[in-house]
Amino acid sequence: MIRSLLWPIKNKMSERDVLEKAGGGFSDIDELIGGTAAKSGIPDADRPDEDIVAGSQNAPSGFYTRTQERHDSGEMPLVLPPGQLVRPWPPEDQRADILLPYKRLRDFVMDFLNAHPDESFCFLDRGKLREKARILSRHFIPDDPRRKVAYAVKANPRNSIIHTLAEEGIGDFDCASIEEIKRVRKVCPDAWILFNNPVKSASAIRVASGMNVRHYTAQTPLEVQKISQNIWPPEEISNTEIVSRLKTSNDFAAIDLSSKFGAPPEEVVRMIRLIRDRIGATAGISIHAGTQNVSGQSFADAIRLMGEVAERAGGVDIFNVGGGIPVNYSSSDKYDFKDYVEVISRAINTYLVDVLKGRSGSKEQMIAIEPGRAIVAEAVDLIIPIMAVEEGDNPAVYFNDGIYTSFIDHAVHKWTYNFETMRKDGLPHRGRKKLYTLFGRTCDSGDTLGEVMLPEDIREGDYIWVSSAGAYMDSLANPFHDFKPPKYIIYN
Repeated sequence: MIRSLLWPIKNKMSERDVLEKAGGGFSDIDELIGGTAAKSGIPDADRPDEDIVAGSQNAPSGFYTRTQERHDSGEMPLVLPPGQLVRPWPPEDQRADILLPYKRLRDFVMDFLNAHPDESFCFLDRGKLREKARILSRHFIPDDPRRKVAYAVKANPRNSIIHTLAEEGIGDFDCASIEEIKRVRKVCPDAWILFNNPVKSASAIRVASGMNVRHYTAQTPLEVQKISQNIWPPEEISNTEIVSRLKTSNDFAAIDLSSKFGAPPEEVVRMIRLIRDRIGATAGISIHAGTQNVSGQSFADAIRLMGEVAERAGGVDIFNVGGGIPVNYSSSDKYDFKDYVEVISRAINTYLVDVLKGRSGSKEQMIAIEPGRAIVAEAVDLIIPIMAVEEGDNPAVYFNDGIYTSFIDHAVHKWTYNFETMRKDGLPHRGRKKLYTLFGRTCDSGDTLGEVMLPEDIREGDYIWVSSAGAYMDSLANPFHDFKPPKYIIYN
């Protein structure tokens, strides 16, 4: 069961209040949560609906309380007061988010790793999430009341991330499945959800519309008809938005999404007219310039094409410029998130605004952007212990992760990562680097990230540190061997 970072909004307490309460003793925790009297000890695994809260500073390490109350607006976090690094973990708590009251990772990381030397952890800096949210607020067509900023949930669907972004004013979410919609509805019940998977089952559309989802994406006339025939109740079609996915160039992207998604311009024109003139829904156009697109001009060209297609179709009420802004994965990357947002905003003002002007006034007009990776990736550091080092003719390093957990993108998309290392005492390695084959932890010879340059003095018990690890590494993990993804430690 995944815990969210923040207490439900209805409790109306600040994080400082939460931490002060958590440090004040078990009775205070019970009073804070509003549950029944807490029961001490390790929770039973057959009570999966109970929330777990770390004990006060007076409690010994490994001591827990639990409460009976569940909250519809988001699950409770595991809260650790200053100085307490809990061990062992309660059996049902393998997916809990853990909140620590520190501002900087270096203030606590070694103490935490020393308390749990054999486990991998993702360290989430919520300050970096807030920073990206505020850049979008200040620089994405800031003076246009029609703008909408959405977070692409698939990049990292953790409740703690959704809740933090909602606090920063990102209250709209791009979802690609019913489970993502359910997650958002639980954390942010009033969120505007964009169901933007271009291909959906009829049952998914019916379920989504029953959950008050009124925004959909299609890439064929058949998908448009499927959406219109499965909106429930049927009279809500007039309040429904259907945007047509336009195929655009992904030449400068690391992952070409246009190879699977999008329709050519002439097909999009037909779809817009079908949506607007025959079905009676609100029509729009969406694009995606591709994952990790490093060319600002590529974004501008795609937006210009949107405007041209919209004009040929007689105008639209919605534009969605998608995501794709690049992330700094290596020390040599120098991509500035703000610069890309400003390039996109200038292109919108140049090519799209006039196409929206003069449209019928009964429908709300929208210009949306929906980053995922670009918001969350740089907020997370993944630290992985080394399980074994083998020298000889074929040097190899085994670490406590792999392609079946955090690194599926390597197997699917040949994604590359920036691997840094750290000794178990927290100091940097001094040895020269040489090639090692990096193997994962599973009993499968295909679980390898290939040859990686690592220092020759690396040893078992040392660590591999992966920066910019917040996007798709956790959400793509699978339970092979029943291995669990790294736990999330949230700070700042």
